[in-house]
Amino acid sequence: MVDDKFRVTEILQDPNKKTLAARGALSRLFRVILDDFNITPMGWNRRMDTYLNDPVNDIPRTGKPRHTARGNINKQMASDPMTIKTFLKMMRFLGATRIRFSVQLTIRKKVTEHSVELQFSEHHEPDSGED
Repeated sequence: MVDDKFRVTEILQDPNKKTLAARGALSRLFRVILDDFNITPMGWNRRMDTYLNDPVNDIPRTGKPRHTARGNINKQMASDPMTIKTFLKMMRFLGATRIRFSVQLTIRKKVTEHSVELQFSEHHEPDSGED
């Protein structure tokens, strides 16, 4: 059996962030976002520090809980398929303060669009600079 689960560095170093290898719709969408924002391993680590240090996330500054939180985030980032809960966590991780989901349906040649918007609580933004 072939293990098609990738590590964070494999995804981030790939020119297309392993987008086509993703099986789940949310996993693929997340990797498209990583690719569109050109998130590199260095940029991921910067965001990790920002996320771990954000008081909103209530993660201790040192010790095993911090190490566990880091490992869980990296594991969730590479999850495929990805749950909606994990996808939303990854959006917060990337620094999103608002997200809109839009779906376009075609039923019997009739096309409709539906969307919802979610507002995240305020948090510290990642440092600017090269990702």
